[in-house]
Amino acid sequence: DALRGDADVVLAAVRLDGAALAHATEKLREDRGFALAAVKANVSALAHISKNLRMNQEFIEAIVCARPHALGHVEDIWRASRRVVMAALESCGFALQFADPRLRDDKEVVLAAVRRSADALAFASEEIRGDRDVVLAAVKASPSALEHATKPLKEDKEVVLAAVSQCGFALKYVADSLRAEHEVVLTAVRTSASILEYADKSVRESRDFMLALVEMNASALAYAGKSLREDKAFVLQAVGARGEALKCAE
Repeated sequence: DALRGDADVVLAAVRLDGAALAHATEKLREDRGFALAAVKANVSALAHISKNLRMNQEFIEAIVCARPHALGHVEDIWRASRRVVMAALESCGFALQFADPRLRDDKEVVLAAVRRSADALAFASEEIRGDRDVVLAAVKASPSALEHATKPLKEDKEVVLAAVSQCGFALKYVADSLRAEHEVVLTAVRTSASILEYADKSVRESRDFMLALVEMNASALAYAGKSLREDKAFVLQAVGARGEALKCAE
């Protein structure tokens, strides 16, 4: 019993196996300071601390602040607690995945999550993933968050431009109708010509538009439609505008 009540010995065991805490003395499992250290060392130890501590909101808030993913190991009552969930989100937005469904459908809660970790939008309810304010906040922080938006927002030009203006590769998450939109594609290409592989075929076969893109980025020629790349007159215009485009000619 002496060693099972020794904080150093038990903590060494818990680092390897959180369940080892179950074999510690009751006194140690009820010790707030030790329990906090144990959970920080191994979040699975949370299941083996005393029930009094597991049901203590102040202690649970301290735990999820230190280890946000511990939210997935707490009692259901805490995953449904707005205050506890918000405490976890202050450190990591991805903790949203462990929140009660009602909180994942709460605009304020989801906004707190995406401001910390934009791709946490994936864990929001469908209704919130269709909320324009939330999605705009997410894509402005991380354009890849557009992947998790609902279809209507992937068709929303303002939302799409907010994403592709920061990272052209967000174009792959855009609705087909906007992949044929010249302003959207032009904005995306400013960050990388290679995103043209996600553009609509009609864009890549548009002579005037592709010439405009080559003038801006010589590498765009490599993504022009096959008929344009085999068109001598078009290629002459392209290399005349940007000599380095020659490396992308057939």
